[in-house]
Amino acid sequence: MKRSVILSTTFAAALYIALGSNSSGPAKVGNGNRTGSAVASGTCGSCHGGGSGTTTLTIALKEKASGNDAAGKYTPGTTYTVSLNGNNAALSKFGFQLTAMSSGNHQAGTFGNLGTDVQTRNVSNISVAEQQHTLSKANGVFLVQFDWTAPAAGTGAVTFNGIFNAVDGNSQSTGDAVSLPASLTVNENATTGINEVKGALSFGLFPNPASALLHVKTGGSGEAIATLLDVTGKTLQTVQLAANQTTAIGVAHLPAGTYFLQVQQDGRQAVQQWVKQ
Repeated sequence: MKRSVILSTTFAAALYIALGSNSSGPAKVGNGNRTGSAVASGTCGSCHGGGSGTTTLTIALKEKASGNDAAGKYTPGTTYTVSLNGNNAALSKFGFQLTAMSSGNHQAGTFGNLGTDVQTRNVSNISVAEQQHTLSKANGVFLVQFDWTAPAAGTGAVTFNGIFNAVDGNSQSTGDAVSLPASLTVNENATTGINEVKGALSFGLFPNPASALLHVKTGGSGEAIATLLDVTGKTLQTVQLAANQTTAIGVAHLPAGTYFLQVQQDGRQAVQQWVKQ
């Protein structure tokens, strides 16, 4: 009898940890992508529910430099502020997830400027942005903001998929109210390529896919900095590039997968996606 009680207590503790630990981010604790997108493992509603009120969520995108609304389009290599706005009249705390994918369900662009509230996790080569801890209302609403740098020219339409989970803060899966999955699709600005944008930067990147060496060709008049990023936006390597030259970067040590190369030169920057074989 004592053994049965001990086993039951152990099982209950394990179940509590499994359901209650999402406060630090579902992807972080191994519960994956819960945005409800085509590649997600369901939604937050797969585990959470029973709470009061209706949780809302909208996704907005503005160009970071100008503050102008993206108006359904993005310019390759440009940095935007992505905002997740929502509410639940009955609950004051929340968590979230957000992804950005191309039409082929591949990672599109990179998240950055995450601060202390947001983190990114790699789930099946998709960068999932999510809370680092339970978040609270600000001025009566749920609000999360961070940067998104658009992918290279030729990526095509990008869709953001997100979800909010309003919670009562009791560290359990009951008493919570999950929003419907929300999405925002922005098309690539086809009328203005990266080489035509005033102040934009272009650079050559080959071969792509690469196995041992990645060659970067720069123009401009000054030295450039190349930053190698994984799909979560984490910096893996930084290399100094000379102007008007081709520089080889060793990538043989990297695992196969999708990566990004950001080049900054003369006060400008651009990002291109590449694949390691």
